[in-house]
Amino acid sequence: MPQKFTHGLLDGRAGGIHDDCAVRHDQRRYRPAAIVLGNIAGCLAGMVIVLLGRGSSPALWAGTFIFGFAMGPLFPTTISFASTRMTTTGRVTAWFLVGGSLGVMTLPWLIGQLFEPLGPQITMWLIALSMALSVGVYGLLMMDARRET
Repeated sequence: MPQKFTHGLLDGRAGGIHDDCAVRHDQRRYRPAAIVLGNIAGCLAGMVIVLLGRGSSPALWAGTFIFGFAMGPLFPTTISFASTRMTTTGRVTAWFLVGGSLGVMTLPWLIGQLFEPLGPQITMWLIALSMALSVGVYGLLMMDARRET
């Protein structure tokens, strides 16, 4: 299973790099905001497939690959999205990395705390909740962007 996630992650990241390198920054086919939303939606779709296909090996494999594929370009595209809204200095980028690191430490810790009392399915539910919260944060950012214009 980890190799399917990693395969999807690498394919998604390579696709994101290709999109960045294929055309100049100001001539992209898609804006970073749309790509971020698409990535979050893809992550949610992958989690929904895994959660609804409980007990189905093909659903687990497909959902894992889709989640990895959508997750691949998410972090770099989020930084690119931020650069369209603000000046991204080294300090700002460092705070992105701090925030990402806190999430990478907190979510596995929380899963570990809930794994024994609630069972292994809590892993997928917490990841899906995390992605749903990402949709909320994205919505708040877009509402703020509309208010500024």
